[in-house]
Amino acid sequence: GLWETIKNFGKTFTLNILDYTK
Repeated sequence: GLWETIKNFGKTFTLNILDYTK
């Protein structure tokens, strides 16, 4: 559903930011 997509996007976005700031 849409909410799952939003949550997954948020998770990947956060992980990408954390990975980028290493």
